[in-house]
Amino acid sequence: MSAKNLETKVSLQNLSKHYGTVAALQDFSLEMQTGEMVSLLGPSGCGKTTVLRILGGLDPHHDGQIFVDGENITGSTSDKRNMGMVFQAYSLFPNMTVIENVEYGLRVRKISPEIRRKKSMELLEMVHLSHRPDAYPNQLSGGQQQRVALARALAIAPKVLLLDEPLSALDAQVRVQIREEIRRIQLETETTTLFVTHDQEEAMSVSDRVGVMNAGQLEQIDSPSNLYNKPKSAFVASFVGVTNKISAQIEGSGRVKVFNQEIELSQNSASFGSGSAVIALVRPENIAIASDADPESKAGLIITKSFLGPMTKLGVDLGGENLVYVNLTSQEAKKIDVGSRIAVKITSEELMVANA
Repeated sequence: MSAKNLETKVSLQNLSKHYGTVAALQDFSLEMQTGEMVSLLGPSGCGKTTVLRILGGLDPHHDGQIFVDGENITGSTSDKRNMGMVFQAYSLFPNMTVIENVEYGLRVRKISPEIRRKKSMELLEMVHLSHRPDAYPNQLSGGQQQRVALARALAIAPKVLLLDEPLSALDAQVRVQIREEIRRIQLETETTTLFVTHDQEEAMSVSDRVGVMNAGQLEQIDSPSNLYNKPKSAFVASFVGVTNKISAQIEGSGRVKVFNQEIELSQNSASFGSGSAVIALVRPENIAIASDADPESKAGLIITKSFLGPMTKLGVDLGGENLVYVNLTSQEAKKIDVGSRIAVKITSEELMVANA
């Protein structure tokens, strides 16, 4: 990473916002580096879009400050912040052509026609729409319209690009294609970007870091890999990816008993006392098929089998309230049918637990 990228580009400090008695944000802070793409992920109503709108100057807030490049912009209006915005609704001007839409921000800034046309065509080339400059929005597909919206947002060379659920209105295949385009262009332009989404796969696949929000607060912000493999709270472990929740009990010496196994507790679960009834949080890939003769295995009945291309997900009823999902390669799962009985075993060296 270059020295440039180590500078703090955006600093949100202790932001709070309330709607009546409801706290949308509570003492929220976030640092973003130059050229970084950060995604905010969380359940509906957690405050992620509120953060984006406050940063863009679209919504007021009650407490806290905002700095961009070291400048305090807390009191600046949205038009003074030089931020590009792309929303779920494409918001293109229907009476303007593609090139006119992209040029709009430059025209408002009184850039000469020659320069704005040249820059807009370069951006249309970047989003693979240089062959449609004279088309109108209603002549384009949803994915093409969102590409135009992205080009328009980038035309003003924004200090920060704000993306609020920009792919939600697109079908699955186009979403994957456009999100990869967004990441390619963001890396190419080195634009500092805040991406708000409710889609975990979307956030994890394109971001340098992902922040998981809950009830107006940032639970954890980290690389996608660390969020998945080293969650700092039970909420993050449960929210990111698929997590099996299995009845367990804390044993002495920092261990948890699950099925017939005793496994080390993760550091994040060290506060639970011996004998406590808890829920063990186990990823599907950390449960393997075992031999019935293995004293640490647990037998169960396969009740679902979902083919997912190279992987197949089995739903195994282990009795009581313990329904677990196991990921196998589809080759391994070929000879295993719904209704079969199998034994499973946890392969993790340590586990995180939550209150039962």
